[in-house]
Amino acid sequence: MSTQNRPRRSALYFPATNAKAIAKARSLPTDIVIIDLEDSVAPELKVEARAAALAAVKEGGFGNREVAIRANGLDTEWGKDDLAAIATSGADAVLVPKISSPEDITACQAALAAAPQAMQLWAMIETCRSIPRLDAIGAMAATTRLSLWVMGVNDLAKEMRARLTPERTPFLAVLTLAVAAAR
Repeated sequence: MSTQNRPRRSALYFPATNAKAIAKARSLPTDIVIIDLEDSVAPELKVEARAAALAAVKEGGFGNREVAIRANGLDTEWGKDDLAAIATSGADAVLVPKISSPEDITACQAALAAAPQAMQLWAMIETCRSIPRLDAIGAMAATTRLSLWVMGVNDLAKEMRARLTPERTPFLAVLTLAVAAAR
């Protein structure tokens, strides 16, 4: 099944430092497993988490699930090294947080130069700065490995100082714009 037609109904995020979660993820009925190096990992464990994520992907056992590794942001001390390591990890995709502009996609593309052609770039849209640039960010899919984006509504709520409700009411316009720009 091509990635274009692959159902992505559920995604399971878990910290790369949690060996039990990694083992359990191999048996859970989810479409995507996302091994996290970012929010769920304490700063003092970032390097250890990167090594654990690479080992988990190398060990395999995730079946037909897509496997992505969420890197730390480009603006962090770990981001560049994360992308370099993930490029040759064998993961299906790298998920990069805090994408705010087409230039961020260009930087990710360059950082993934050593990656196999099949490796996808997934962008997290979770900053106020990204919202007026959705069309331009989406257009980068035509010339880069960008293949999808993930809406990071929790971080967007924090940045917007908006109340996070179960209905996501303050974000309906943003989510609609994101779908339209993706199409």
